[in-house]
Amino acid sequence: MKIKTFGNKAIIINFKNKSKEENFIIWKSELADFISSQYSDIYDDFILTSHEITIIFKNKIEYSFIKSLKNLIFKHQEKKQKYIRNLWEIPVCFDPVFSEDLLLYSKKNLISYDSFLKDFMKCTFQVNHFGFLPGFFYLSGLPKKLHIPRKSSPSKQVDKGTLAIGESNVGIYPQDSPGGWNKIGKTYVSFFNQSSNPPNQIIPGDKINFVSIDIYELKYKLENFSYSFDEFKSNSFEIIC
Repeated sequence: MKIKTFGNKAIIINFKNKSKEENFIIWKSELADFISSQYSDIYDDFILTSHEITIIFKNKIEYSFIKSLKNLIFKHQEKKQKYIRNLWEIPVCFDPVFSEDLLLYSKKNLISYDSFLKDFMKCTFQVNHFGFLPGFFYLSGLPKKLHIPRKSSPSKQVDKGTLAIGESNVGIYPQDSPGGWNKIGKTYVSFFNQSSNPPNQIIPGDKINFVSIDIYELKYKLENFSYSFDEFKSNSFEIIC
């Protein structure tokens, strides 16, 4: 573990040597929550990346604070705890009208295109962290043979609900936005609600399977947008870390 300041109000905690450990994603997320609860009076926000936590505080950080933070992290690290995560099933329409980038990547070879989607549907993905846009979660678990390079020239407009691949990552655009990932499908489900607390209904360590729906069901659901998040929850599982 390495800790360094970033400006005078933020601290970056680097866990590069620990990041390959099983369940590290969950442990890192829970540690960030633990730190924020312990310093709730001075804490402002945190940012998770693949192997770092950036903690942002309301006021200037004193050097002596870093030592107390290290002790807090070591205390958390020594204590094994049980955490609950969920498996979600997200309906996606893979009609070619929503997967034009995959068609181009497959050189419009429908056999290759169908084979790609068949292999993709067998995958179970894990939520790693959020970034790029509020509510945009990065998913790991894509086999190397299904990696698609990011676009050399990003699209000016990617629709909300677009399922896309960027190299080894998979994600769903939570709002209309420019983007450089490759579109492979579209869902009507949004797990981000700015007015909710917390705004993200999916958290790091959760797992996701994608379920194929046809274009008629997608259009109907987009026009009749009313559901509970729980209807997409397949089951829950327990992790000790």
